[in-house]
Amino acid sequence: YISGIEMFKKENYSESISSLRKVLEITPHTKTSSLLQEAKRRYEEQENKKSAIYFLNLARRFYSRNNLNEAYSNIKTAYSLDNTNVEITQLYTDIEREKLVREKIQDIKQKAEVMLSEKNYIKALDILQEALDISPKDEEISRMIKEIGEKFADTSSENLKSSVENYIKEGEKSLLNKNFDTAIREWAKVLILDPGNTYASSKILIAYRKKSEEQERRLRNLRRMKEKQRR
Repeated sequence: YISGIEMFKKENYSESISSLRKVLEITPHTKTSSLLQEAKRRYEEQENKKSAIYFLNLARRFYSRNNLNEAYSNIKTAYSLDNTNVEITQLYTDIEREKLVREKIQDIKQKAEVMLSEKNYIKALDILQEALDISPKDEEISRMIKEIGEKFADTSSENLKSSVENYIKEGEKSLLNKNFDTAIREWAKVLILDPGNTYASSKILIAYRKKSEEQERRLRNLRRMKEKQRR
């Protein structure tokens, strides 16, 4: 019994279980039985934590290879075994977030493909611009946007002019409301349809400058508030 307690204190639960079982075979006792159950529980927890690390390392390996499905499967298993491990929880959150983003982008691409097949280039462009905001480095999205620009160039000049004017107006409206990112996005669409449009180019630069000025203004106000709080 003493040996079982000592092993329990040293967190050697396997040896503690073995010793306590022998004690119970000779003299059954409630206290010994309770300790044995606790040793079993902690042993299982201990083994789960070891297994969780194994699946964590597997998830990291697959994630580094951009195999998101396998990474997600393994980190999910790791999390189910040990949801107290900070590294497991963090990676699980990161992979789950990226998985949702990729699924959303894929859904947007499919919708854009439908719009392209129907020759609804403006709608397709709007949809793809949303995807590009989420994933700026996605080569397929960039290729599809470029394709829209090329196809739209073949349409009538009146359609092109109308679309360009609409995007410019939306950009102006967004800039007035200090929605700088939206304004930049609208004028970027103009440049896709009309690459030589200097008005849109200059407006994008203005929007970036105003966005920077607004951020600086907010930082100054925040500093002033903090200074007042200290006084």
